[in-house]
Amino acid sequence: MYKISSYELFWMLTLMSIGMTVLITVQPAIHYAGHYAWISMLLAGAAATFITYQATVLAKKYEGKSFVAMCEQLLGKWLSKLVIINYLLMWLSVTAIILRISSELIYEFILYKTPLIVIVGCLSLLILYGAHLGIEVLSRSATIFGPFVILSILATLVFNIHNVELDHIKPIIATLEWQPVLMGALTPVSLLGETVIIIALTAFIKDAKMSQGAFMAAIIGTSLCLTFVTLFVVAVLGVPFAVHQIFPYFTMVRNISIFNILQRLDALAIVIWIMSIFFKMSLYTYCFSHVAQDVTKATNRFIITTSFVIAVLCLSLIPNNYVIDELFYRTTYWIQYALPINMIGIPLLLICIHYIKEKMRKRKEKSKTHSNVIQT
Repeated sequence: MYKISSYELFWMLTLMSIGMTVLITVQPAIHYAGHYAWISMLLAGAAATFITYQATVLAKKYEGKSFVAMCEQLLGKWLSKLVIINYLLMWLSVTAIILRISSELIYEFILYKTPLIVIVGCLSLLILYGAHLGIEVLSRSATIFGPFVILSILATLVFNIHNVELDHIKPIIATLEWQPVLMGALTPVSLLGETVIIIALTAFIKDAKMSQGAFMAAIIGTSLCLTFVTLFVVAVLGVPFAVHQIFPYFTMVRNISIFNILQRLDALAIVIWIMSIFFKMSLYTYCFSHVAQDVTKATNRFIITTSFVIAVLCLSLIPNNYVIDELFYRTTYWIQYALPINMIGIPLLLICIHYIKEKMRKRKEKSKTHSNVIQT
């Protein structure tokens, strides 16, 4: 079994986190918090850091064990299956939503008038191929694609410096209201909180102690990058205009013009962004197939992977209006259920059970040692 180094884990988590957050979290944050959206991103980053820390604690305590083995040890055979099925359903639904959003974006910006089924089908084949290659190829691919994605985002910010209007982000603190800011933080923290997938990778981590720092650095770096992106979007586009854009980041990238020569960099940004989305969907697919194979004791993982991709493809084609359906999915299931239960509640429960069992074990050993001393 291939063991992932801390360097690879850093880029895996960064690449998985940055793509969708930049794409769909900026507009909701601006919608609620206005020109204070960047503060919402900072709060979301702090909450996501806590979620990531919980996952790294479990990964450290159960290094080398699979997600299924960890759940069975802590929750028992039957209760663990409910928890595992809960996560499998989450990975299935979110992969379908990501596939539909990415397909619509490719249709709108690159392959206009191409039948949607063709785009979805091609992406599904790529996901199947990536997941079939395994965790070794995915981890090494992240170390290649990750720096390009981060550099491309930073480049778009640098090229937009001359478009910044400071009046768009004033006043800074004078009219700050915390309720809108907290509401604006919900969507980004729900996407950054997907780092909970770490608990499904415990069996592949080479050194959990070293990897804990890599995970924390990845989520903090991603959160800061997202904060700067949001600040630039507000400063360049302004709140009244940005709030009506579906993907305000790409609208900002379209404004880049260097001496009327370097223009329309949104196509390059989309290509780089697709790398992140492709990796994220492949990682979800791999984790689903690995966990499903472990819990069902199946011998052929490829059949599980293929079935998962087919289900994702079918689910992604159901929405008629992906904007409305994505909003409904995000505001109901993802924020109201997945965030408090799958990302915060269950990992926190597992940690509490671990420490309770550890304390009971130590107390039992101490009592046994004391009893042996008395007998002697």
